Amino acid sequence: MLGKGVSGPAEDGGGAAPRRGGVPGIREAGDAGAPATRGGGSPRGDGRAGADAAGRLAGRVALDWLNAAIADLLHAEALAAGHAAEADRHLRRAGQAQRQLLHAIKTLATVRRLQLPAVQVNIADQQVNLAT
Repeated sequence: MLGKGVSGPAEDGGGAAPRRGGVPGIREAGDAGAPATRGGGSPRGDGRAGADAAGRLAGRVALDWLNAAIADLLHAEALAAGHAAEADRHLRRAGQAQRQLLHAIKTLATVRRLQLPAVQVNIADQQVNLAT
C-alpha cells in the first residue's frame, strides 16, 4: 500500500510495467506515439525548437520529481513495516530517482540559460555586448 489512493504495480492488478524505474503508465518522451517533429523542433516546424525543448525538459523534471517522491514514500513505508531488504531496495531506487531529478533540473537550467538572447548596446560609437 502506497498511501491513500495510490497503488503500485503489484497492487493495481499488473497494469503497465514501469519504465526507467519510473511510474507505471507514464510514457517516456521518445516513445512511439509521440508527435513527429521536423529537425527536433516543435511538431509544427515553426522554429520554436528551443522553447519546445525547454517545455519537454520541464515536463521531464516534473515526472522525475514525482518518481523521486514515490520512491521516498515506498522507502518510508517499507521501513515502517520492518522489511529491511525491501527498504534497502527502495532506498537505492530513491537515490537513483533523486540523481535523475537533479540531472534533469541542471539540464533545464542550462537550456534556459542558453536561450537568452544576446544584448547589444551602442553607446556613442562604441559597441558593447552584454551577456546576461
